[in-house]
Amino acid sequence: MAASPSPPRSAWVVCGACVRGASHERAGLPNQDAIATWVPPPGAENDPVIVAIADGHGGARHFRSAIGARFTVDTTVELLRSLATRIEAASDAERSRIAAVDVPAGIVGAWNERVRSHLASTPITAAEWAGVEATEGRAALDAVRADPMLAYGTTALAAMVTGCCVVLAQLGDGDILAVAPDGTTTRPLPADERLLGNRTTSICRPGSERDFRCIAVAAGRVPLSLLLLSSDGYANSFQTDEDFLLVGRDLQEMIRSDGVAAVGAQLQGVLEHTSANGSGDDITLGLLLRTGGLGPQRGAHTDSETWGDAVEPPAIGS
Repeated sequence: MAASPSPPRSAWVVCGACVRGASHERAGLPNQDAIATWVPPPGAENDPVIVAIADGHGGARHFRSAIGARFTVDTTVELLRSLATRIEAASDAERSRIAAVDVPAGIVGAWNERVRSHLASTPITAAEWAGVEATEGRAALDAVRADPMLAYGTTALAAMVTGCCVVLAQLGDGDILAVAPDGTTTRPLPADERLLGNRTTSICRPGSERDFRCIAVAAGRVPLSLLLLSSDGYANSFQTDEDFLLVGRDLQEMIRSDGVAAVGAQLQGVLEHTSANGSGDDITLGLLLRTGGLGPQRGAHTDSETWGDAVEPPAIGS
């Protein structure tokens, strides 16, 4: 499923795609990723531009993670839109607090409500319970019976650009890359040392709002022309992290050469090929492009000092 490129109604345009992994197709599994975007409608050019993606967990105990991922991206876009005016009017310190506290708490709270509503209207079936026990055993079945939210587990990534700032949020694995006009590529958010191998934090965990990594940065304080958000199936399709980091620069060059509409139209095919020849996993990619912001390139590196120095988010609860 491809998200059509948005028309250039503001200084930022959005495009993206979400594809079912090659291994999921062979196994008859659904696409457990999701993407949602928001661009201003005609006459509302000052509205924010938003991309949210989610990667539902594999494993039998997370048998409704595709639904959980859809709930995640929808509630994230709604929450960020609702906070945009406050963020625009806030001081730097207050923006930082909103990003660190209100954004994750709002996303998790809205997601919990939506999942509880879905469980009430669509109770877990005997076949679903049996699938958990047959695949992962009695302990997994008991875990989900004790906390049915586990069935909907997923990661979350989001980016919002307003007239004056950039807000980024991440829970669990996946990648957010920031590309400067010269092609320099950075990871704006700090690493989470708990994400080892296939282990990830999840929105279905109690207290998951404390597991988010979020920042709000004044738009003029960082050199930025492209934001790239992707589920981990994309990075895992590359032999090295250095190879993956070149993607931002390469996409920027493609957009400069062919235009955002042409690149957006190619994304689904590119991601399907990448999955088939790489991780085999579902892959979701979202791009936010600053129009007119593409300048001479230089190359990619991982130094995030510029972003790291731009803001120090307060700890949750401060």
